[in-house]
Amino acid sequence: MFSDTFAEKISNLLQENWNVESTRLQVSDVFWGHDKYETMTSVEQVSQKAIVSTYNPQNPATVDILSSQTNFIHETVVVDVILHTAILGGTDSAISVREAVRQLILQVIHQNATLLPGAALMRVEGEYVRGELPQIQREAFKVIVSSFEVM
Repeated sequence: MFSDTFAEKISNLLQENWNVESTRLQVSDVFWGHDKYETMTSVEQVSQKAIVSTYNPQNPATVDILSSQTNFIHETVVVDVILHTAILGGTDSAISVREAVRQLILQVIHQNATLLPGAALMRVEGEYVRGELPQIQREAFKVIVSSFEVM
């Protein structure tokens, strides 16, 4: 039933639709990850300006039983953005880039809501976490990907 392919598909979708002009970041300026633990423990070692990690939290799926042969599955994917304040030139610059990346993520998810392969619908449910520390700016989004399962 559950796999983390939607996390990978969302990551690929973001990379394919990345806008250098609005975010001021090249795709190569971003470390693309798929694991929360790996992302959080490698923040200090990553030399890129930003980390974008897509992963599933604990208990990521809920199931609505539609019939004896059909389920509607809602899978949670977290899109976690961490920006290195110093590498981006200070707090004000990092906040500006964070807001641009935020807008880009919301736009890409909205524009591709029904286009993600294997999914019936994709939507941002809200902010998962937002934080500002002297060395990093962080914002994470909770994305719900819904799909049908026919048994």
